[in-house]
Amino acid sequence: MPEGSYSTNALCPLTRISEFKQMVHSLHNAGIRVILDVVYNHTFDIANSNFQKTYPDYFFRKNADGIYSDGSGCGNETASEKPMMRQFMIESVKYWINEYHIDG
Repeated sequence: MPEGSYSTNALCPLTRISEFKQMVHSLHNAGIRVILDVVYNHTFDIANSNFQKTYPDYFFRKNADGIYSDGSGCGNETASEKPMMRQFMIESVKYWINEYHIDG
C-alpha cells in the first residue's frame, strides 16, 4: 500500500491507492518514469511482524550467537538469502509493476 502521508486522506486506503495510481499516470503522461525506493533489508519490529507470525525466525537473519542481526543499523535484517524471503521480494516488486505501473 502506498505511504499515506503523501495522500489527501492518509487514513483511507482507497484514497491512498487511487491517488498514487493517478500520480503515476500523470507522471507517465509528462514523460517521467516512476522508480520506487523499497526497503527489504530490514524491518522495525520482529515480534509483531507477519513474517515472524508466518514462519518464526525464518525471514530474519541472526548472528552466530543467535541474536537478530542489525548490520544496517536501521532495524532487524531480513534473510534475503532464504528462498521464501527472496520470493517475497520478487513478487512484491512484480505487484507494484503490474498494479501501479511503476517503471522500476
